[in-house]
Amino acid sequence: MISTHPLNQLDTEQMRSLAATLLCHVERLDTRLANLSKEVLHHKTRNQQLTHEIAQLKRHRFAKRSESFRVVQSRPGQPA
Repeated sequence: MISTHPLNQLDTEQMRSLAATLLCHVERLDTRLANLSKEVLHHKTRNQQLTHEIAQLKRHRFAKRSESFRVVQSRPGQPA
């Protein structure tokens, strides 16, 4: 636990203990940051994949709709 005493009132051993505690805390935060960075990268990559897939599906849907219009327009004997 980090002491609430002013730093100038701590003896050498207390300062070492405080420094060790703070270093452990920093290491845990660094590990958490690295994990969160990996998670963000994963989500960005997945978002790009889904965006690409949506674009392909929209193109496919538009192509099907466009082809159906051409079939209706090109029937023989039908006025244009």
